[in-house]
Amino acid sequence: MPSGSGRSRSAAEQRFARLLVSRPQRLDRDALAAMLADLARKAKIYTSLGLRLIYHPGK
Repeated sequence: MPSGSGRSRSAAEQRFARLLVSRPQRLDRDALAAMLADLARKAKIYTSLGLRLIYHPGK
């Protein structure tokens, strides 16, 4: 095992940990509209948020 490998791994783990705790990206209205234009992606987002779309054709 090379002598510097432990330190490199530790640095990589630290970078990975920072990625995990990074702040969520904020979306503006246009970016959100663009994301929701794709129906498959929209369904995935709704599902991940626990939302259900209910259609009432008579209302």
